[in-house]
Amino acid sequence: MELIWFLIGIVGMGGLWGISSWIKNKQTKLSWLSWVGIFLTMVMGLFTLAWCLSSIWEKEYQAAGVGLLLFGTLSLVGMGFTRKSVHRNLHKAKKK
Repeated sequence: MELIWFLIGIVGMGGLWGISSWIKNKQTKLSWLSWVGIFLTMVMGLFTLAWCLSSIWEKEYQAAGVGLLLFGTLSLVGMGFTRKSVHRNLHKAKKK
């Protein structure tokens, strides 16, 4: 079980590192709303991953499916809103 949490931590930190390096390459600044959206979407995605893996580990396959459906859907909705906010910031920066 500790290995799962370690891997989820690596995925989370790798995601944050990837996003921050992408922002530096684009040479733009994001609004606070975009950063909050990125953070919440990553937390929800990692929570979904942790829920599903721990449910499968405990052989609770129905709980894993319901968690994936519920939390995964919320994560995808958050990702859509965050993408829209980030795209708006990049579009504004390109106009300047």
